[in-house]
Amino acid sequence: MGKLKTFRGVFSKGLVHNGIHAVDLLAMLVAAPKNITSIKAKRSGDDLYGRFGVELFSGVEGELEALENLDYSLFDFDFIFEQGRILIRDIGYRI
Repeated sequence: MGKLKTFRGVFSKGLVHNGIHAVDLLAMLVAAPKNITSIKAKRSGDDLYGRFGVELFSGVEGELEALENLDYSLFDFDFIFEQGRILIRDIGYRI
């Protein structure tokens, strides 16, 4: 599929609660995050919600989005490569 060009992860509950699993998944599958910055985020209780820019040690940049107040669990990823795409849906039950 060639080199990774970008990625996007969307999940429920927050950067601290479920976002750490998104960061871990990135490290296991493609490269460890070098930097995570807030694009548009807010604090609610002991967690962070919103959009975050992620730069990997490989130099690839992507985005994570932590959604607040969903009545269901969500954990989806979209990896865009030079010659293809991998979608991880339904908390990993569909790839």
